[in-house]
Amino acid sequence: MDAEDFYYPGGRSPAYTVIKINMMQGRTSVIRKVLVKELFSKIESEVGIRFVAIGKET
Repeated sequence: MDAEDFYYPGGRSPAYTVIKINMMQGRTSVIRKVLVKELFSKIESEVGIRFVAIGKET
């Protein structure tokens, strides 16, 4: 796909990324928060995309 095929919300760069995670029932909010924090940390340190460039679906 070409760059013009993608939608970037206002103020976001082409590095804008949406991550959707599906979890089974029973995962506590603490576990979910730990997962998201670790995921964002690894993406920033390993890939170089800052967490503010990552969107989330609710």
